[in-house]
Amino acid sequence: MGFPEEEDPDFFEKVERMVLKYFFYYPDDIGFSGHHHDLEAIELDIYLNMDAGCYQVRVETARGLVHGNRWYTNTLEITDDTRFPLTVSRKRGSMEALSTATRTATSPVAMM
Repeated sequence: MGFPEEEDPDFFEKVERMVLKYFFYYPDDIGFSGHHHDLEAIELDIYLNMDAGCYQVRVETARGLVHGNRWYTNTLEITDDTRFPLTVSRKRGSMEALSTATRTATSPVAMM
């Protein structure tokens, strides 16, 4: 029958890249053009590799997806000055709301 994919001992040899998408559900959007059943999402481009015998997981891009789709996307390109964990926030009452932030402690970048 085999292993679940994430428990496969050869996972890093079989998978080079993946996109992790996490959805946020809100029963009501109370902003301009408010509506019921609001869906937002964050999408992470993740690369896997092995270097000098060590497994590495690298996030290259984080995107906030308005209503869970790519029509309006807030993009954060991960650079050397990006700090983890990333902060994900939603402006209260706003439908174009999901954002990714956190460059440095002194210079935050919030993309709306």
